Amino acid sequence: CPNAGCGETVPRGGMAAHRSVCVREEVECPCPGCEERMVRAEVEQHVAASGAVHLKRAWEKVAEMEEKVAEQAEEISALRKRGEALTRVFTWSTDSAWSHTESLPYTFTDGVRGHCFNG
Repeated sequence: CPNAGCGETVPRGGMAAHRSVCVREEVECPCPGCEERMVRAEVEQHVAASGAVHLKRAWEKVAEMEEKVAEQAEEISALRKRGEALTRVFTWSTDSAWSHTESLPYTFTDGVRGHCFNG
């Protein structure tokens, strides 16, 4: 194994499998947002020692996501209102002309699903 301090003799064909579990392989911290790298043997210690930092990052991410959700909820509400307004204004009437009504939009009277215009 090429990892310093490992000393394990591994056949070439088994190197990938060995490196996926080697305690001397350099890996990233498994906590999202933490960019620290360490050998696999030190991950548990790092996670325990950095718990407060990791938790702070997680809370910041949660706050960011909550803000995005609130923005998207406002957008959805505005789009629903716009859709409701369009529903009240436009409908396909039985005489094939646009008219102002309070009914559902795009009632197709020609029997062709999705076909809005004659001709």
